[in-house]
Amino acid sequence: MQTINTILRYSQLFGAAPLQSSKILQSLVQSVWTILIVTFYSWCSYVLTRTSLENETLISKITHTIYHINQLLILAVILVCCQRFKYRYRSFFYKVSLIIQDLLQEGHIINFEKMSLQHHRIMLGLLLLMISKLFCEFIINKNLAIQQNGYLLVPFVLTILCLSQYFFAMNLLRQILRTLNTIAKSFHEKDSNTNLSKLEFVQNTTMTTIVIVHDTVDSFGFVLLADSLATLLGVLIQLYELYDFWDLKEHPLEALDIARVGSQLIWIFLQLCKLWMLLYPQSAVKYELKKIQQNICQISAEHLQFKISKFSDALLLEEDNFSTWGFVDLDLRAVGEMSNFLATYLIILIQFQEATKARKKGAVPH
Repeated sequence: MQTINTILRYSQLFGAAPLQSSKILQSLVQSVWTILIVTFYSWCSYVLTRTSLENETLISKITHTIYHINQLLILAVILVCCQRFKYRYRSFFYKVSLIIQDLLQEGHIINFEKMSLQHHRIMLGLLLLMISKLFCEFIINKNLAIQQNGYLLVPFVLTILCLSQYFFAMNLLRQILRTLNTIAKSFHEKDSNTNLSKLEFVQNTTMTTIVIVHDTVDSFGFVLLADSLATLLGVLIQLYELYDFWDLKEHPLEALDIARVGSQLIWIFLQLCKLWMLLYPQSAVKYELKKIQQNICQISAEHLQFKISKFSDALLLEEDNFSTWGFVDLDLRAVGEMSNFLATYLIILIQFQEATKARKKGAVPH
């Protein structure tokens, strides 16, 4: 547990993550990590350009080139775009602490132990999966295991460290919204004055929380967008390589073949876990906001004798302000649409490959 806490603590050094220290130290630390990130990504780009794939085809070259370009895009995003919004997110913990103090004054204590335990388990699970992948690669080729997987695992680790802050922050805001929903449910039918006071408190606090959510999404928005695309492309590449491997395999599976398939399946699962960390927070926050909307509308109509028809009215927000989530609006529906597009692309690749093989067989003289 102490190791995971240390990892989470040092993960604050990445991107727009807040640091409880002086501005000079923050600038120095971020400069050091910027140099390290540039070095790592430059090395990864070098390995990608020098690595030749087994049974390399035109399709695999195009797919890997797209993935390589997207990795460079993520590097540009981390170095340029996120720095623009880091000052908004830097005051995150201060703003959240004020909300927690207001909730304590209302007699509501937020228990973050379950959320922290979930976070620790996720980080530990990802660490064990990465170790398992390296173990499979060592079975395949001990000499090239680190070199061939470094360009995959190093950017993955850097992204996870950055995303861990976003994931933790959004879950923290989700817990606050859940507590506000509990307050809304605790209204009493006879005590209209207390209900009105609680309703105003829930409205104002929810509005403040939504502003923090917007700032958080703005701080990480470009990273979320670029890395979602990179993750889906990574899964697409692995699925295509698995298909190509099974299509070319003529003999029974050997130990090395099982290790290779296991490594690819582990990598696909790691990519899906990262995609879940990208998309789950916004979906969870939207779900809590929807429940608050329903409860406020119901309580105002039943106990306070007036109706709230829109969520924007319930939270004292304009419709346009609520409908936008910064630059990026990523949730499970969005990934469904992107996955459908990439699945169609994968099917087209397979059909194109089968058509090419059929033409080659037809061209062979009998």
